[in-house]
Amino acid sequence: MKNNKTQFYVVSPDGFSIEREKTHDTPKLAWVSFEDWKDRFSRQGYYSTVRNGQRIQIPLGELKAYCIVKEINS
Repeated sequence: MKNNKTQFYVVSPDGFSIEREKTHDTPKLAWVSFEDWKDRFSRQGYYSTVRNGQRIQIPLGELKAYCIVKEINS
């Protein structure tokens, strides 16, 4: 019998996990991973996405507010 273990991952403003096939043991660790992911956009200074058919640029200081942590049982 397999034990279910709750895992966590961050969803980007585009609705996709920020990491392929990787989850974390706690929400805090998922947010630490988010900070590393966010650093990839530091050179351009924003995260670009499309909302309601319009391209928007999310300042990196506001990016966390556009992301969510989801949990899954594995």
